[in-house]
Amino acid sequence: MASTKIIGRRSGRKRKPNTRYENAIDGDELGEYISPEREPLQAPKPREAKRDDEFVMAEAAAEPDDVDDADEEEADLFEAALEEQDPSSGTEHNDGQSEGSDNTYDVDEDEPQEKAKKTRETHRDSGSQKAEDLRSRGVDNLGKHKSKDLSLIYYLGNDERSTRALLESRDKWFDEITLPSRRPDELGIGGMRQSFWVPDDVRKTRADTSWAWYFRGNGADLFQRYQKAAELEVSAVTSHFSERRLPASVVLGPVSNQGEYTIDHDSCFNLSRAFRKTLPPTETADDDFLSDCGRGWLINTGNPVACVDWAPNQTSTLQYLAVATRPKKTSSLADDSLSETQRSCIQVWQCHVAPTTRRGSGARPMDHKGQPSLRLQLSFDHGPLRAVKWCLENRPRNASEYVDEGRFSNLLGTLDGAGTIRVLDIGFSQAARDVGTQHIHVQRAAFESKPPSATCTCIAWMSSNLIAAGCSNGYIAVWDISAHLTSVATRVDDDDPPAAKPILYTQVHHSHIITLTPCHPSNPHLVMTTCADGTSRLTDLRAPTMDYVLGARSRLPTVAVSWYEHMQHFIFHDHNDGVRASNVRTFVSTTVVARQQPAVRVLASSPIHAAVLVGAANGELMVFNPGRRIMANRSLNSLLQQTIFAHTWRRGRSVSLGTDGDASESSLDYPNGLSRILTGFPIHNAYVPGGTRVSYYPKPGRKNHDPRSEAFETSYATIHERETAITAVCWNPNEIAGGWAAAGMGSGLLWVGDLCWD
Repeated sequence: MASTKIIGRRSGRKRKPNTRYENAIDGDELGEYISPEREPLQAPKPREAKRDDEFVMAEAAAEPDDVDDADEEEADLFEAALEEQDPSSGTEHNDGQSEGSDNTYDVDEDEPQEKAKKTRETHRDSGSQKAEDLRSRGVDNLGKHKSKDLSLIYYLGNDERSTRALLESRDKWFDEITLPSRRPDELGIGGMRQSFWVPDDVRKTRADTSWAWYFRGNGADLFQRYQKAAELEVSAVTSHFSERRLPASVVLGPVSNQGEYTIDHDSCFNLSRAFRKTLPPTETADDDFLSDCGRGWLINTGNPVACVDWAPNQTSTLQYLAVATRPKKTSSLADDSLSETQRSCIQVWQCHVAPTTRRGSGARPMDHKGQPSLRLQLSFDHGPLRAVKWCLENRPRNASEYVDEGRFSNLLGTLDGAGTIRVLDIGFSQAARDVGTQHIHVQRAAFESKPPSATCTCIAWMSSNLIAAGCSNGYIAVWDISAHLTSVATRVDDDDPPAAKPILYTQVHHSHIITLTPCHPSNPHLVMTTCADGTSRLTDLRAPTMDYVLGARSRLPTVAVSWYEHMQHFIFHDHNDGVRASNVRTFVSTTVVARQQPAVRVLASSPIHAAVLVGAANGELMVFNPGRRIMANRSLNSLLQQTIFAHTWRRGRSVSLGTDGDASESSLDYPNGLSRILTGFPIHNAYVPGGTRVSYYPKPGRKNHDPRSEAFETSYATIHERETAITAVCWNPNEIAGGWAAAGMGSGLLWVGDLCWD
């Protein structure tokens, strides 16, 4: 007789933090740093443990194998409520059953209507009864039909400013299918703009006050005092980086007429050069043609790209991109912690904005004549870097009074393989052209910290002086940079500051935290975290122990999350090769906004337009507008997406050099491998390749059968080379270059291009 073993739930008791790493202040005081105008929170009513256990066990037992677009009916109610608030909109959408639930079924068209009606009533009654019995979150079932006003409150609250901000975001960017537009039209639709969720007066006030500790206080002076760095001579650079650097071989150009090109280490290649051969021999390539065919550059960094990030607050014609690479010998994350003494570097590339004669504001194109140059190279002795992030907080309007004109200055947060978080003050003079590379070796940072018996696994900026990190033991730590530097200056006489202690250190998970994403800039106190056990959680750091909600558990860990400010959604991938969006107020329900068959590696959203970048393991870089799916949930054309390019890499093949046929001595035809980049992909509908539970193509034997449906019945899993994958993506946050994007690859190539359409 077979026996059944019931696995009990993990204890909900929280582990006590290390006594050497206690909180400097509690969660309530943290709210004064982040959002002092917020009202105090009220503790929620306690829930019954028995009913919660029943809910979790029943949910695990009844979980379907392929969940797709769960809880979409409440999104339709939300859309209808918005249409009632905005009568001018005339968009029509299709109605349908909620996919991914037990109510989803397929009814043959030849089935009698009475039998189908009875079947629907049976499913609806059983689902409603089940939902009523297992209610545990303290709120109404969002999947059931509610009034429009109640649905609007669930999604936006009682604040009219939230409704106005959402409607303005929809009207401005809904018509942009995939790529962002360079400038708005006569009606103000399209173009670049900061978030509607933060009023202009609040944004200006926050910019003036958030940097007061750095400019008007002694923050800049303390960074210069405690940050130790030495500039390297050109002759010492080669010996400092002893790793062998090889050129990259790339196949580029039109699909029908591609050519092979070689890019030296730390060099750039103009993508427009690959399209010259498409012209007839009697014609010459003018600047407009070359700019339209390949508006971008390809950079050979030499090592696999770990992370990229554009520097914010840049209004000049010079834009700066920070790039961190990982040595090839430790290109996997598992080997990072074993290389604490290995040297690593951060490259800061300088890109040029093209001159324009157009009047008015708007994003400007990239200058295809001005070659990007390596402006700064920072080297470290603490192993490869996992994350590099610039501080995104807006600078005050009078920042030029404290910083010399023509000088770049910003804070850069780093996370190394040993799990130590550091903050660097980066500054150098800005010169238009013909400036050599400045090599600096960072010996010690003014701010650095690492929790005891654990490591930091991810970092995120919350304001100009607050930086947060997720830890390997399931804790979240928040540091106040200004308070730490001030306390060190008053207690330490020498120039060797101690490690910083966090102002908040609390447990949110039971295992390794993979991602930490704050809702910046509208609600930076709200953070979403994902764990290695597949769970996700939304936490209010003002009351982290009582104000939180758990999301739907994924079978695989979620490694890519991005905050979509314009619709107040989190964008992340799931285990079914889909990209989902979760509203900050209805965090437990999700909606599929895009599909990517290979595994998604990285995601990036922009603070000034609606497009989102997705990098996959097969080397594809995809762009889409999730706002169309969120606001037009049941529209068939709301899942339109486009592939920017596809990158593939192969290893070098062995070539025999012996004259007598002996293979004892051999070499590789491409020692650094061979890459190929394909472009020119059209916009496609993500619904067509399958993935939905109810296919849009009728099955064989039914009316209007389409043979194309048979091609999608079988799915294949492909293992790609590590060097093929897209490992890092980001958008330029500056309005003058808002359409610029960067994508790093495992082969060491870095693509920098302009994706705006005129």
